[in-house]
Amino acid sequence: MNPYGWKSFYMKEEEFYLLLAGKGVRRWYGLSSDRRESFLRDTSKEAVYGVLAGLYQKGYVDWCEEQVAIAEPMDVILQALKDSAYCVMAEQEGERQSYYLSYGKIVLLEESKRQRGRLKLTLLTKEEFLNNLWEEGYLPKREGVTAFDGQEGSRVKKVYDRAILRFLQVEDGRQMERLIIKEMGMEVLVTWEHDFSEEILPYQKDWCEKRLNQWCNRRQK
Repeated sequence: MNPYGWKSFYMKEEEFYLLLAGKGVRRWYGLSSDRRESFLRDTSKEAVYGVLAGLYQKGYVDWCEEQVAIAEPMDVILQALKDSAYCVMAEQEGERQSYYLSYGKIVLLEESKRQRGRLKLTLLTKEEFLNNLWEEGYLPKREGVTAFDGQEGSRVKKVYDRAILRFLQVEDGRQMERLIIKEMGMEVLVTWEHDFSEEILPYQKDWCEKRLNQWCNRRQK
């Protein structure tokens, strides 16, 4: 349970699409299998009623004077998703977490590894967002030294991409920045791609946290 007093919310992919449509969201970016357009186009009215019934049983929607209304606190999460301009997509070893940034609120969207089409949504604070990246291993706890220290051996070690953090625009998925955490023997490096340039730096926890804080605080232009 997070500081807002709510647990995470679990739902099917089609339930998520229908809730987004109820908030007036026409496009979405971030799911590995984007079936939103086909769902809204091809699903029959009877099937939509079935999805609504499932959402009602979970307490995610209410019936109000023969109309459907999104219930609290689900509406808070969906509004944060609707208002989000940027997304941090964290990837490592085939796993992915998507964090949607919205004026101090952060929504973590996760896809089930066991059940295709199942989603988990969690509302986080900025501190929880940063802690989650440490705890899930996207950011290593040990710091590295530069690979360009004059040691010949450091140039022949195998380079391993530990994790990739991408800072994206939600509207079209355009990449703004990218951090690639690399391990090379005992050394840890970070490749920072930004403004059509690339820098390779020794990995430092404070530096990465500063970049992530800047991502969280960035305002839509």
